[in-house]
Amino acid sequence: MRSIICLLPLLMLVSLSRLSHAVPPPPANTNDKAYSEAAKHRILPPDIPWKGKSERFTASASDPFITKAEASD
Repeated sequence: MRSIICLLPLLMLVSLSRLSHAVPPPPANTNDKAYSEAAKHRILPPDIPWKGKSERFTASASDPFITKAEASD
């Protein structure tokens, strides 16, 4: 039983090293030529300028509970 416990870290290391080989590496560069012309165009409509009463519910960037995504423009 003691020998199995001693081998456990080694088995975990071997299994983790196998997982790293299962995930392919990211491409060395991004080549836009691989995409069709249609894929390079915007599919969402442009932002519409907006002013309204519910604007008072938006949190300011200095709010202590705001996330980084909400604080960015």
